[in-house]
Amino acid sequence: MLDYGESHYIGPYSANHSDDGSSQWAAGMPHDAWRNLYKPYIKAYKSGAMAPIIEQDELVYWYRPTPKNVACTNDPLPQPNGVNMLHDSVFVATMLTKPATLTVTSGSNPPVSIEVPAGIVTSNISMGVGVQKFSVARGGQSIMSGQGGLEIKDNCRHWNYNVYTGSVVRNA
Repeated sequence: MLDYGESHYIGPYSANHSDDGSSQWAAGMPHDAWRNLYKPYIKAYKSGAMAPIIEQDELVYWYRPTPKNVACTNDPLPQPNGVNMLHDSVFVATMLTKPATLTVTSGSNPPVSIEVPAGIVTSNISMGVGVQKFSVARGGQSIMSGQGGLEIKDNCRHWNYNVYTGSVVRNA
C-alpha cells in the first residue's frame, strides 16, 4: 500500500514514484516497521487464533519529527488546520512473549517506565526534543534497547506531520 500524498504507505519509500510534492514530507520517513506490527495479527488470522501470536520480543515506535507548534521557517503555506488536535507524543507498540518493563527516554525528558503485559500493547509518552531511546527489561535484565533513527528537532523548514517508524528486536 503506497499513498505518499496522504502519508499512508507501509511499503518501502520509492523515489521513483510520480512525485505530487509528497516527497517533501515522505522522503526519509519510513513506515516499514509497521509491517512488523501486522505479522502477529496475520499469523493469528491464518491459524484461526483469537489473539495475535507473539513469537519474538520486539517493539515498534513512531513519532513526528517536531513538536506540533514548532515554527517552520521556509514553508510558504500556513500551519495546517487541525494541528491543535495533535498530541506531542511518541508511540511504542510492544510485542512481548512475557511481561516486561518498557522504558522510553524522549529527548531531554526524564525516562518513563511502563509495566507492560505479554502480547501487543501500545503506549504513548510525552514527546521531548532530541534523541529517542527505547529499552525493555525483564527480571531486571535488559532484553532489548535502541534509539530512534530520527532526532526530534525544535526547528524545521517545512511543516511535516508525517511519522518516522522504526523497531527494536530482542538482543541475541
